[in-house]
Amino acid sequence: MGDLNAKIGKEDVYQNVVGKHTLHDTSNRNGEWVCEYTIANNMKVISIYYQHKRMHKRTWTSPDGNTLNQIDHVITDANNKAW
Repeated sequence: MGDLNAKIGKEDVYQNVVGKHTLHDTSNRNGEWVCEYTIANNMKVISIYYQHKRMHKRTWTSPDGNTLNQIDHVITDANNKAW
């Protein structure tokens, strides 16, 4: 779990590790790195794997309130049955 500054998008190549319930359409560079890391280490990004209300997805809001980002994530071992 951490402040990764990773915007993870809905790219088909990453759906098996992130699901489809992310706030963003495309990943930024850190998001791509997180996805590649999770794939290489048999992990999942469970913070966006399950559906949540839109208001609960954001982890950062700009001072003017116009920009919402989901940049903090929780990663776990894909074999962990707790999730």
